[in-house]
Amino acid sequence: MRVKIFGILAISLVVMACRPDASSQYPEGEEPAAAPAEATRPAGPAAEALNNEVAADDPIHDAVIAAANTTLTEQVGQPVAIQAEIFRSEGEWAFVYGPVRNTDATEIDWSTTNLTAVAADGMMDGDLGVVLLNWSDGGWRVVEAVIGATDVPQGGWPAEHHVSAALVGMEGG
Repeated sequence: MRVKIFGILAISLVVMACRPDASSQYPEGEEPAAAPAEATRPAGPAAEALNNEVAADDPIHDAVIAAANTTLTEQVGQPVAIQAEIFRSEGEWAFVYGPVRNTDATEIDWSTTNLTAVAADGMMDGDLGVVLLNWSDGGWRVVEAVIGATDVPQGGWPAEHHVSAALVGMEGG
């Protein structure tokens, strides 16, 4: 019985010694400043109204571009980045359009990518990327992503995905 009590006391002392007291948590006696509110703000969805020009400092900007680049990188088979010439958002949707380049902004040699045969067969018309994203499950998800389309890939997206024609640049037809 004495051994059990001694063991319990010994363990209790060890646990108590490991618990930090108020003075040891912040040696200077001050708690650090809270993180800025923007750091915890979610990256979406976007504002409900159509935003024809998502700025670089918009909270959704980096998250949308990162999601687009991840999908485009998978398609190409090497790290790439879209250079957004058109970047629009509307509610739970975002649309990005622009040339797809190497991460150092140089042009891609398509013969070294997963799209070698497509490019060689003339099924690519340049390097323009067209990406439609949706905010779901707490993140931006690519719904459509096309590189070097020979036609206007987003023509049917308003009807297919129930997005506004203005979001994808199809408001004229």
